Amino acid sequence: VWLEADVERLQAARLRADEASWSPLAQEDVHSIAHDLKGLGATYGSLLATQIAASLCRLIETDAGKALAQRDSSLARAHIDALRASVRDGINSTDHPVGRAVLQALETRVSELGVAPR
Repeated sequence: VWLEADVERLQAARLRADEASWSPLAQEDVHSIAHDLKGLGATYGSLLATQIAASLCRLIETDAGKALAQRDSSLARAHIDALRASVRDGINSTDHPVGRAVLQALETRVSELGVAPR
């Protein structure tokens, strides 16, 4: 229940960011909630949520990442969609082949962009 509530908060922040064209201020709200999920996902029983949230944080924690997300928010939105789907479908770890594939794709794309520390 707690995980679902935090993912709903993240989705609401995403919608606000969409309305604000992913301004740096709107991204701070998304980052803050993702950071909370990064810290609490494992506590909630979802290591996958922790890992996806960590990847999202890496994407938008630097000025370069924020600028990229403001120009094209699709990767940030894909992270949030992946979190929502993992919670909806009860995929909690990378032991699940879909969870592993999704996480790998997201992390690879963030790394390829070169906007975030590892």
